[in-house]
Amino acid sequence: MGRLVKHLADLGHRRIAMVAGKDGLTTSEERVEGYRMGLAAARLPELPELVVRGGSDPERTQAVVAGLLDLPEPPTAIVAAQNTMVIATMRTLRRRGLAVPADVAVVGFDDFEWADAFSPGLTTVAQDAPRIGAAAVRLLLARIAGDESAPRAVRIPAMVRHRESCGCAATG
Repeated sequence: MGRLVKHLADLGHRRIAMVAGKDGLTTSEERVEGYRMGLAAARLPELPELVVRGGSDPERTQAVVAGLLDLPEPPTAIVAAQNTMVIATMRTLRRRGLAVPADVAVVGFDDFEWADAFSPGLTTVAQDAPRIGAAAVRLLLARIAGDESAPRAVRIPAMVRHRESCGCAATG
């Protein structure tokens, strides 16, 4: 998430909003932390009014994105932390007559098969599902075989898939 935020800042955005998932979920909180890290890396202030909770619900996301757009200084870029919320964000912008990325840049977390079918193509963070699955299977098999070591988190690096929704040319 931090790389997406830093990328948007590198493109000139200074008011980057975050549409986060459900409050209290580990994935939601880690993505908000990544957003904060991206702001810090870009030396941008964290503005509380730009962090909203879509709760992974389309209607709620549309409402909070509308609220962002109604701010006296609306964001020039929006980071949506989950697919349902990025689609709701795009829908809200379209209903407001705003063009992506000309009026508002949009990026999302979790690449999906048809992200490049949007016009413009959606810039996303892509998780390596096969590597995640393989790591989970290895851990499970080790437990079955008697591994009693302490639980541990395994992090598989994600990749940014650059497409046009952030305001730059697609790279894959």
